[in-house]
Amino acid sequence: MTNRSKIYVALSTILTNAVVLWAIFRLLNGASFETQIAMILVVGIFGTISDLYVFRSLKETTGELGLGASGMVSRIGVVTESTGGLGKVCIRGEIWSARFEGEDPLVVGSPVEVVELEGLVLLVRQESS
Repeated sequence: MTNRSKIYVALSTILTNAVVLWAIFRLLNGASFETQIAMILVVGIFGTISDLYVFRSLKETTGELGLGASGMVSRIGVVTESTGGLGKVCIRGEIWSARFEGEDPLVVGSPVEVVELEGLVLLVRQESS
């Protein structure tokens, strides 16, 4: 996971917990100050721990979160269209424009591996089995 992705995850976690805490504060409007502080602390700690658990579980299940350009490199896809050195590949159910590495154009249906991401175009090569 890149540093930028970690920052986004942290910010979304803080924002989600802030909204939950605000809702609880509104519900406990008549409660004592000590009760409100205790509930905010309990929910804040629980929210942070549960968010960390979810992201850790996701990372263990998939091996990575797959966010950003680094998440595409080394992914395996299938060629769906091929015209010369350009074409389309399907990776994780998404169709991407691709430029094929090497001299020979790839055959539709053949597996490819992502080498690099150039803007919104993937540089791919034939998968080495």
